[in-house]
Amino acid sequence: MAFVDGSTFSLIGILMDRIVRDATPYRRRVWRACASAPRATGLALCLTALALFAAPRVCAETVTYRLTVDNTWSELTHPGAFPPDAHFSWLGGATHSSAVSIWNDGELASPGVVQMAETGATTILMGEVSSAVTAGAAGGALNWMHWFCPSGTTHSSCGSLVVEFEVDDAFPLVTLVSMLGPSPDWFVGVSGLPLHDGTGWLNTVVVDLFPYDGGTREQNLFSLFGPLTSPPDPVSLITTMSGQLVGPGTLGTFTFERLGIEFVRGDVNADGSFNIADAVASLAALFSGAGPLTCDDAADLNDDGAVDVADPVSALASLFSAAPSPVTPFPDCGLDATADPLSCDSFSSCP
Repeated sequence: MAFVDGSTFSLIGILMDRIVRDATPYRRRVWRACASAPRATGLALCLTALALFAAPRVCAETVTYRLTVDNTWSELTHPGAFPPDAHFSWLGGATHSSAVSIWNDGELASPGVVQMAETGATTILMGEVSSAVTAGAAGGALNWMHWFCPSGTTHSSCGSLVVEFEVDDAFPLVTLVSMLGPSPDWFVGVSGLPLHDGTGWLNTVVVDLFPYDGGTREQNLFSLFGPLTSPPDPVSLITTMSGQLVGPGTLGTFTFERLGIEFVRGDVNADGSFNIADAVASLAALFSGAGPLTCDDAADLNDDGAVDVADPVSALASLFSAAPSPVTPFPDCGLDATADPLSCDSFSSCP
């Protein structure tokens, strides 16, 4: 255990006195018992006891992702298979849970996916997403009604290749689809892509966009519609053997990047180090009117989604009683792996 001087122990005593005023009788007895113990022992006992009294975890809220659509379709990548005004059409889908599947390779396309693959429109698909939201299986619709064009296409329908959306841990999967235009029923997309790995949010996910056949049209030309496939075939990945004119090669990528300000957990005053000054800064913000912190995430030592007295207690425990270090991001700069209501407006020690 690190040496604890009188001023440090006095600071902890002030903290304990503040807690005791609002504590239950049982917690008061715990504090009075550990306060009467020898100094070092009392510190370790109190830090352990107070950690057990930490507030319950606040429910996670949302994180924001930036999606960059890199449409690389060109005459160079697809010789003889790059039609005039080649593009990805409207981009539609949803954030959702595993309770719903919007489309899958090897399964028949829903009416919404059929409309998207044949015409580029997402009207019916958005109705299907709305039903999933009502059923509690989806968090919300994603729908961008413009073309996502490669560099070789200049058209008034072309729009931004960068969009943003929110996702939460109740609905951590994302599904997106976009028609290859013009085509009979070919499209690109992702199905049930996880943005959370079970322990935290993924900072960057890159997906290659290989073409799929919607299974509803027989035509093999770069034009809309053509003879119906009857009965419809399941959605299938386009391969060399399947013979569609567009070919099997990748047409670009979806890059999902989590947005946020990087910080180091525990470095409350953002001076580049973790020490007792950080516990003091946290206590000052909580109890002495020192003003709001610029990065609440850095002050959330126990990563419970709230800045409260349990956080300076956790800091002191880590510094003086061999308790674990703060959870990631620590000791290097990074993003918070858990979604919560806290924010980080600025953090000068991280680039």
